[in-house]
Amino acid sequence: MKKKAKGSAENPGDEKSIFRKAGETVGIIGHEIVEGKNLLVEKVTEEFTVVKDAIKKKLSKKPKATKKAIKRTAKKVVAKVSKKAVAKSKKKIAAKPKKKKASKKAVKGKKKK
Repeated sequence: MKKKAKGSAENPGDEKSIFRKAGETVGIIGHEIVEGKNLLVEKVTEEFTVVKDAIKKKLSKKPKATKKAIKRTAKKVVAKVSKKAVAKSKKKIAAKPKKKKASKKAVKGKKKK
């Protein structure tokens, strides 16, 4: 067995292992992410309030409704039909002769050429 040098045995805590360095790096990155998230949330909240106020102003300034002139429609009056007019129309309908249908034989005789 060889004896170790006293100088190297005195400072084992001064050197950081790779895992310790990696842990510190991850912690620093996490801290930066949290700070960035907080700044982002602040900016978004400010912009949201600005937009919300603008919408409230826009909606609160509604133009006053103007009264529209009401158009009055004339009531339709149903014309009364006299008994004489009804009688005349019935006579006209009755006076028209009815057309007779041509027989099948007469239609066959007339061929188109």
